[in-house]
Amino acid sequence: MALPFAADACLVASSFEADADDADDAAELADDAAAVFEDSALVSDAFAFVSDVFAAEADLAAALACSVASPAFVVAVEADDAALSADFPAAVALAEACPALVDAALADDAAAVFEPAAAEALCPAAVSEDLAFVSDVFAAFAEFAAAVAEEAALLALEDAFVSDDFAASFEADASRLRWQLLTLSWSRWMQKWRLIVVTLQHSFLTFSRQRHW
Repeated sequence: MALPFAADACLVASSFEADADDADDAAELADDAAAVFEDSALVSDAFAFVSDVFAAEADLAAALACSVASPAFVVAVEADDAALSADFPAAVALAEACPALVDAALADDAAAVFEPAAAEALCPAAVSEDLAFVSDVFAAFAEFAAAVAEEAALLALEDAFVSDDFAASFEADASRLRWQLLTLSWSRWMQKWRLIVVTLQHSFLTFSRQRHW
C-alpha cells in the first residue's frame, strides 16, 4: 500500500519541479524583457541627450546671433529715437499751423461761395469787352476804307495833274502844229505802199519823210 502513495508523491514532486522549471524560465524571460526595456530606455535617454545637445547648440547660436545683432538693434533704436525727436518739432509746428490751416479752409469755402456771384458779375463786363472789341474791329475796317478812299482820291488828283500837264503840253504843241494829214499812196516804180504825212503849220504846207512798207 505504501508503494502507490510513494509513486504518487514522486509524480507530484516531479510536477512541482516541472512547474518550478517553468517558473524559472518565465523569470528568465521576464529578466530578458526587462533588460530589453532597460536598453530601450537607455537608447531613449541617449536620443534625449542628443536632442538636448542640439537644443543647447541652437540656443548658443541664437545667443550668439542676438549678441551680434544687439549693437545693430541699439543703433536702430537710437535712429528711431532720433527720428522721433526730429519729428516732434514738425508735429509741434503742424499743431501750431492747424488754426491757420482751418482759417484758410474757411476762407476757401467762403471764396467758393462768392465765386459764382463774382462770375455772374464778370459776365456782363466780358460781354461789354467783346462788344467793344467788335466795335474796334468795325472802326478799323471803316478807317481802312477811308484810307483806301483817300488813297484813291490822291491817285485821282495825281491823274488829274498828269492830265492837266498832258493837256497843257498838248495845247503848247497845238499852238505850233495845227494838224497832220495821213494818206497812203501806191508807188508803181517802187511797187510799195507809201505813207505821206502832210503837216499844216502856220498856213504853210510841209511834207514829212515818206515811209515805205
